[in-house]
Amino acid sequence: MWRGVLPAVLATGLGLAALGPAVPCARAQQPDATGILMTWTEVGFDPHSKSYKQYEGYVNWHLPWDWKGLRGWAGHTAFQATGGGMWVNRVRGNLVSAGPLASIEGAGGLLSIHAGFRPTLISRIRFRDLNLGTRLQFTSHIGILIRPLPHLAVGWRLQHMSNGGLDTHNPGVNLSTFEVRAEW
Repeated sequence: MWRGVLPAVLATGLGLAALGPAVPCARAQQPDATGILMTWTEVGFDPHSKSYKQYEGYVNWHLPWDWKGLRGWAGHTAFQATGGGMWVNRVRGNLVSAGPLASIEGAGGLLSIHAGFRPTLISRIRFRDLNLGTRLQFTSHIGILIRPLPHLAVGWRLQHMSNGGLDTHNPGVNLSTFEVRAEW
């Protein structure tokens, strides 16, 4: 399963990382986080997603709505763009997505809670017995991350992906997943 996957994810991540400096506008903001996100579950709480894996390269651009709270807690906002692959019931599809992300960080950045919403385009709608209805999906998530090292985060995420009623066939995929992030 890993053959061909890691090079594709790395190429996507590097391509997204190169996107920031490649923007021709002189005042374009550089990305403040770039990395690779891997989420997986072998037992989702959704019967449609008995086996789910997602590997994405991502880029976050800082948005101006931040706040500082009590006892070292702070809130941050970002715009996130992703690209990569997903495997549902051992069938592969590609995906790209973009949308807002918000996080609350504490304990000197070692702990964060994050949530996001991204319209998502997928390369296929059928994954064996699962038919997602349309190529346009909407992905929302909430999760918690722990950063044991400066460029490594591990955590847990609740994620929902569906077509938002754009098609009469809209089973959606609900996941409770483990995630690993490598950031630079």
